[in-house]
Amino acid sequence: LEKIKEKGYEIQGINNSPFKRYRRFRSHTFTNNQPRYFYVYKIKNIQNNEQFYLCEIDTSDGKKNISTLLLPYEKETQRLIEIDLEILNNSILSQSLSWPKKFLFEVRGITAITTINHPSKKEEIEDVNYYTDWAERILAKVKSI
Repeated sequence: LEKIKEKGYEIQGINNSPFKRYRRFRSHTFTNNQPRYFYVYKIKNIQNNEQFYLCEIDTSDGKKNISTLLLPYEKETQRLIEIDLEILNNSILSQSLSWPKKFLFEVRGITAITTINHPSKKEEIEDVNYYTDWAERILAKVKSI
């Protein structure tokens, strides 16, 4: 996020908290019962005021390899993220820590859904430009939504 900020963007944290338990689904915690976090940020280009949401799930336990979710800043998305976030929380847990693309598209009417795969952990350790490259990939993808 710092690398995105350096490129002329404001970042507002919307959610930085553990998943809320939902029904019988257990993915809201790690296997050691520590809480699993769900992160959502609103990112705004300072020059042209274009905005988007960036969503991440803590998978540091290696249970699942899930990509970063990018959503456009539009009426349907804003309502889901800023008012009905618990519904998204529940949808993610009910799909075993997968982004609920069908729900986003068919139920919420969000059509511009973009994901970015994470670079390998090995690359993170070896590449000094890991975070700069990651920020550039995110910003390049945002232009397509």
